[in-house]
Amino acid sequence: MIRRPPRSTHCISSAASDVYKRQVKYLKTLLKGFPKEYSSYSHDILTATYFIVCSLDMLKSLESAPFTKKQIIEWVYSHQLPPTSKYCGFLGGNLLPISDFNPACHLASSYCALCTLVICGDDLSRVDKRLAASLKDYQNPSTGCFQALPISWDSAEEDLRSLYCAFNIAALLNDWSGIDKPKALQYLKSCQSYEGGCGWIEFGEAHSGLTYCTIASLGLMEKLGEIGNKSVVEFALNRYDGGWNG
Repeated sequence: MIRRPPRSTHCISSAASDVYKRQVKYLKTLLKGFPKEYSSYSHDILTATYFIVCSLDMLKSLESAPFTKKQIIEWVYSHQLPPTSKYCGFLGGNLLPISDFNPACHLASSYCALCTLVICGDDLSRVDKRLAASLKDYQNPSTGCFQALPISWDSAEEDLRSLYCAFNIAALLNDWSGIDKPKALQYLKSCQSYEGGCGWIEFGEAHSGLTYCTIASLGLMEKLGEIGNKSVVEFALNRYDGGWNG
């Protein structure tokens, strides 16, 4: 019987180190500026920056980034709408002029802005004090769910992801005054399907991403026991098939 030689831990470590270095280099390059192929995503540059900063922080390489944390903080605040604006929050990037039709203060942009500021060590003291209270303009009073923009409900798209962003904003600012928590809780509980996971509407098909948004939001409200946690775990475990699927 021919035996294979034992794997070299040195080779594995060397390969992992090479991947790590390439990932860090790639992220630092993106932080300097996106290539022209990504120009169509300029309206979401704040969200993209959050993922870059978060990744560099997880890889313990944020300190050696091409910009200091203070510079990143100032850049993020430069996207905050002025206090004289009708709306409040953070712009995602290079957007159209602010108007009633295009308020531009997307919940995901504000969520990513706050997360980036916290990662960089900011105390959020310069965040518009109206932001937490303004979340009421994003919540549907009938369903309890949230939309991404404070526009007419006739053209709105309710989404668990928007609810998740709103809950994180409230938690980060420690101000839930703009959220009808009982109504939101009622909505979250209705999203759990017979599969154990959660969909975006009652009786909807369960999805891993939406299940995460539901569980995370319940956790932020300290209401994890409000849905069947055992069935959620079973649903999540069944999503593994050589890799995780939705």
